[in-house]
This record gives sequence, C-alpha cells and structure tokens, in this order.
Amino acid sequence: PALRDSAKLTPHARDEPILVLTSHPFDGAPGSPHTYLRPVQRCAAGHPTHPRTSTGAPMASSSSPSSPAPRPAAVIDGVVLAAGRSRRMGRSKALLPIGDETFVERAIGVLLDGGCSAVVVVVAPGDDEVVRLAEQAGALVVVNPDDGSDQASSLRRGLAETTDAAEAAAVLPVDHPLVRAGTVAEVLRAFRGSRAPI
Repeated sequence: PALRDSAKLTPHARDEPILVLTSHPFDGAPGSPHTYLRPVQRCAAGHPTHPRTSTGAPMASSSSPSSPAPRPAAVIDGVVLAAGRSRRMGRSKALLPIGDETFVERAIGVLLDGGCSAVVVVVAPGDDEVVRLAEQAGALVVVNPDDGSDQASSLRRGLAETTDAAEAAAVLPVDHPLVRAGTVAEVLRAFRGSRAPI
C-alpha cells in the first residue's frame, strides 16, 4: 500500500528546529524549502525489533461500559536524516560529539524518548561508523544510494521504511542535536489529539 505519511520541510527555528509531523500526501516542487512530498511506496521487507523502546502515548480508557470505544493512540515513527556529506566541514556531522554521545545517537534517543515507536536513520553509502552507532542505538538504518541527491530524496527514502503501523513520522535532521525529547513529545501529543495533516 502507498505510504500515508509525508513531510513538510520548514524553515529552521532559532532554538529547536524540527520538521513537523504530517499524515497527508501532498504534491509540490521537490527540493524547495517548502516542498510537500508525494507519497512513496512502502518496502515489503520487515523491520527489526528495536532494543531501545519508547513509552509512547497511553490509550484513553473507557469511563463506563456504555462509552464509545476509545480511539487508539497513533503510532508515530521517527526519521533521522543523516546522509549529508558535510563537504564544507570535512567530517561527518553525524559523528560529531555532544556530551558523551554523537549527533546521530542523540537524534535517535531524542525521538525514541519523545514517544516515537521506531526510528529510521538515512545514511550515505560507505558511512559504516554511522551505521554501527545507529543500529547500536536501536534504529533501522537505510542507505540513500544517490550520493548527489538533496535532502528531499533522503526524506522519501526514510518515509518508505517506516513501519506498517505508523500513521505519521517525526523527522529530525542529524545536525540539530539540541532538540529536546520533551519537544518531540509535545509535537506527537498535538498530532494525536488533532490528527491534523501537518
């Protein structure tokens, strides 16, 4: 089935730049700063069990036998974009240190701790150390084979690998390590309450 989720690229906020959730397919001009991406196809391959688990949002409970059945909490996956070549920096941004971990480990942890059920990390070909750290942190790693592609290409690749149960995805570029798990949790909570497309 076609992936139900897509994402809107937004201008970076000054303190906590995070891409907003979306659960509705849009059309647009690929590559522009405000692009709505067309829905992509899910891959048939299964996904591994992630050793690091998330608490997620609890399901509402019924107050009485006559109450209508509660709506299940939306399953939301995380996508980390880490396929950039960092040519100006000269080294992988995903491997830069922050505290006692790397940018990629921090991004995965923030999304999981914020309530994402699973995290997909998109990397460039040959990023073996990033792959090792991401898998160790509990993420599914996929490779964007197009070395010269833009970020939108990695976003499509990551969305295509989210789990079948996911209704939406929270997308975080790897080079924004100061986003807090609490911020992610608030974004997920807002989506679960409204099911708004974005």
